[in-house]
Amino acid sequence: MVNRSCVLVVACAVVLAGCAAVRTINLDDASDDTFYELNAQTQRLNARITLAGYPPMAATDVQVAADTTSWRDPRTGRRRSAPTAQIQELLFRRNRMWRGAAVGAAFGAGVALAAGRDCSRRPEDEECISRIDLVPMSILLGGLVGGIVGARSTEKYRFEASAPTPAGTGQQ
Repeated sequence: MVNRSCVLVVACAVVLAGCAAVRTINLDDASDDTFYELNAQTQRLNARITLAGYPPMAATDVQVAADTTSWRDPRTGRRRSAPTAQIQELLFRRNRMWRGAAVGAAFGAGVALAAGRDCSRRPEDEECISRIDLVPMSILLGGLVGGIVGARSTEKYRFEASAPTPAGTGQQ
């Protein structure tokens, strides 16, 4: 019984606390408000930028606009920029350890209450594991796993633009 409840706590914490959120932004449809929101939400977060044809690079103080994205290189401290259309992926790490721990602990308690038995009716049954005995262990385990997973949560942004029309085809 204990093994099944531990597995359920771990599974719930991993699924709910540590999922990466992927948000695709279409550059043709995005408004200035979209970029303002993005910059406000990701202010002061460390990032990893992947430009087309280049390996991922570390970045801080990222500012995204419809035409140009700028960032600070953490190794040199210099400001760099590139056309936003060249950015394949923008990955931000957000520490959500406490949120993950709270979600994991709540699920741990719920699983313990659902998986445990009411042993007050059978006090002589040595194999009976009561809900009261399972709750503290499940809360600790769920909180620990949820905190670890939440600390590694990420937010990904992908930028898409319409393919440029080849010159001389007459298409608009």
